[in-house]
Amino acid sequence: MIQERKNKWTIIEKFKNDKCLAQCDCGEISKNWISNIQSGKSKQCYKCQANDQKIKTNLKTHGYSKEKLYAKWVSMKSRCNNKNAKSYKNYGAVGVKVCDKWNDNYLEFRKWAMSNGYEHDLEISRKKDIGNYEPLNCKFITKKENMTEAFKNKHYTCARRIKMSKNMSHLTESEYNDLMDKASSGEYRASELSNEYKVDRHNIINMLMLHGRKTNYRKLMLKNHEILLIEEDESNISLGALANKYNVSRETIRQIKKGTYRK
Repeated sequence: MIQERKNKWTIIEKFKNDKCLAQCDCGEISKNWISNIQSGKSKQCYKCQANDQKIKTNLKTHGYSKEKLYAKWVSMKSRCNNKNAKSYKNYGAVGVKVCDKWNDNYLEFRKWAMSNGYEHDLEISRKKDIGNYEPLNCKFITKKENMTEAFKNKHYTCARRIKMSKNMSHLTESEYNDLMDKASSGEYRASELSNEYKVDRHNIINMLMLHGRKTNYRKLMLKNHEILLIEEDESNISLGALANKYNVSRETIRQIKKGTYRK
């Protein structure tokens, strides 16, 4: 028996004139054209196609398509998924996504919204500007508050947003808050936090700046015993090598060597 597979189709028997008998992954068996299956024109049976379309549009069952909240849901998905959308460059293009739970199901989004303070005159906003649209990272605020938050963050370049969003999108809300607290305490080296949370160490400082929190960069980077090691180092190792070894700048090494470095 022939077992040729393409997409969701498995060809189980071939006939003359380009026809075949094929089975879909759902179990549906029907006649089809071999050329349509091989070219990808036919990817699945009509039942699966109808089901996918129903999930995609999500219009045939909930009856809420005329709500203002539904329009907000469509707009949220558009700026994250539609490359032709005007706001895509500030969202989808820099790695911002809508979680699968919301992206595929308006009812799930509506259920969350109704239990999290939604009102007709409010707009959805992300708690972390570099995070995704998901239950733990979203809130409803007024249009004025939304514009204020956008104004605070407008100085961050597109390139920086791309780097930060991709580098931190894996963090949960709890992990994100823990990282911020540790970084702002000055008790941890940036490299230690980078290894623990799998985040680029340079983005730690950017993240704190984004949220208006302060940290002592030097204290974050060096500990007392490391400063002593650098001061007492009499080898011929270059400033660049020392800087890489201790994750600091060459200027910091120069200051330590001259005795002008202050934590």
